[in-house]
Amino acid sequence: MKSIHSMSLRSKTRSVFILVIVIFGLSLQACTQQEEQTQSLYKAYEDAFLIGTALNRAQIFANASELTRDTVRADRRGYFYSREIIPDPEGLELGLKHFNVITPENVMKWEEIHPSPGVYNFEAADRLVDIAQQESKTIVAHTLVWHSQVPDWVFEDEDGDELTREALLNRMKDHIQTIVGRYKGKVYGWDVVNEAFNEDGSFRESRWFEIIGEDFISKAFEYAHEADPDAQLYYNDYNMENPEKRAGIIKHLQKMLDEGVPVTGVGSQSHYSLRNFPEFSEIEQSIIDLSSLGVDVMITELDLNVLPSAWSEDGPTKEGTDIYQ
Repeated sequence: MKSIHSMSLRSKTRSVFILVIVIFGLSLQACTQQEEQTQSLYKAYEDAFLIGTALNRAQIFANASELTRDTVRADRRGYFYSREIIPDPEGLELGLKHFNVITPENVMKWEEIHPSPGVYNFEAADRLVDIAQQESKTIVAHTLVWHSQVPDWVFEDEDGDELTREALLNRMKDHIQTIVGRYKGKVYGWDVVNEAFNEDGSFRESRWFEIIGEDFISKAFEYAHEADPDAQLYYNDYNMENPEKRAGIIKHLQKMLDEGVPVTGVGSQSHYSLRNFPEFSEIEQSIIDLSSLGVDVMITELDLNVLPSAWSEDGPTKEGTDIYQ
């Protein structure tokens, strides 16, 4: 049964979102003027905790002297397309004003920073680090090992055959230590492994898991720690409010900690919707359970959707698309 407190709070939240949308629609100029007078968000909480945001390429290259063309992977099969980066100086300005932590949205993911064997593209990542140092911002970098946005060649030899366990471990070690080593002392923390568990608490059957086994997670943390012993090292995942998934993650992280693996924090992704919002008690219990590991617990990837999603796992839904017609 839902508590009166949580139900009333949700109603208030909906009202706040409606009010914000109405005000924004009525007077963008008034909001801009108010923004100039508004206290920085991170300064309001600087005695309590750090608060961050993700920067994309348009913001990272906001002050580039000329438009930059970049080739990015269109999908994991290897097709490419070219896109022009339209600088977003307003977005960068907003991010720097209100947040004291910045995270790369995509530019440190494998397919972008290490697109082909022996080839690294550090331009965008270097620029992000330069911005952080110039503006005295903390960097939490994302992400070293993930089942998504990683090219197929990572798991294959020159003939296209699947790598052996040892060969893939060596490739993962080279990738992690090249990147972490390059930014040693400049990056505060790393999302070392991202989304390695299923909803029932079992291991996701990614190619990392299938080829290496469950210890690919431990190995990734060990390699990152070797490259920068002072960096904070995090495991990051979503739906931590789900007790089964959370229990599986906690069980494995506790095993890693007992073995001396240098895990220093857990990131709890918070993708919420007003139509399917977890109970506050569920969020609180998740934080309590994760903190029992004795590591830092962070709210990561926080977003709150007002409209229904137009997509399900099987494609667009009638409910989701009708609202946009």
